[in-house]
Amino acid sequence: MPDATELELTAQELRDANAESILGTDFHRGRATLVANPAHVRDVIEHLQSKGYRSLASLHGCDYYPEEPRLGILYELLDMKRVDRISVKARVHTEEPRIASVIDLFP
Repeated sequence: MPDATELELTAQELRDANAESILGTDFHRGRATLVANPAHVRDVIEHLQSKGYRSLASLHGCDYYPEEPRLGILYELLDMKRVDRISVKARVHTEEPRIASVIDLFP
């Protein structure tokens, strides 16, 4: 997994391309997570693919009741050459529970 420094550098690359794309980062117990703006999650994942994270290992939905935004989506991406993993998390409100699909990015 990327270390904390690489996670922050990746987040900054994404912010340089689009200032609204990344809302934050989380590095906990060796797990690197980018917190993405749901409106830009597809762009974030495409950027990570260009860095080598070309495999979608898993996709999870979470309910953070009673918090808002309540609904979460967690993408686990793998770089098979470096044997590396990074997560992308986005959260949406129950009033507009929609997020762009990325299924076509992973044939």
